[in-house]
Amino acid sequence: MSTLKVNTIQDTATNNAMTISGGTVTFPNTPTGAGSMIKLLDATIGNVADYYVTNSIITSTYNNYKIYLYAKPATDDKLLYIRAMNGGSSDNGSNYSRDTDSRSGNTNAQGTTTFALPSYWTAGNQDGEGISCVFDLMNCNYANFPATISGVSNTYTTDGTSHIQSRFVGAYTVANRAKVVEGLHIFWASGNIAEGTIKVYGVI
Repeated sequence: MSTLKVNTIQDTATNNAMTISGGTVTFPNTPTGAGSMIKLLDATIGNVADYYVTNSIITSTYNNYKIYLYAKPATDDKLLYIRAMNGGSSDNGSNYSRDTDSRSGNTNAQGTTTFALPSYWTAGNQDGEGISCVFDLMNCNYANFPATISGVSNTYTTDGTSHIQSRFVGAYTVANRAKVVEGLHIFWASGNIAEGTIKVYGVI
């Protein structure tokens, strides 16, 4: 058996195609033909009031994203919200429509100030409680149809036993279809995010 040891691979024009360091391969550009999803973020969320997925992650490179999120509130009995970022700030205008459904109820809002409400039920803050969700963020850069969120969530509420599944969607209104999504703002109705994790993938 032979071993090839290199730290950089270039093309014939001497452009770096990849670098290798400490067993990690880094690509300077998005690979083509390497699969449909590229991991852009894998982060732990600490004790913060707001968590931002910035415009260094949500960019014009991808129009669609897949996101995995877990969050637990610092105080009991809270709803989680998501807003879009554009122009370097959280868009808190009445620019969205959203809908959240569970076996226990439904909430629908038109012309609201939040992009998505991932769970119909409030989350608890004890060990094992909180919310875990997966959602698609689509049409981030497409002016002919509004940016949208579509996902499902699992929530453990405040009694330590009740498990609630919700389906949620959100979108910019038709009048705001040209707004470009340049990040996400994630926050509880009040209080801090005690802990959490998030993974963001760009969809080719």
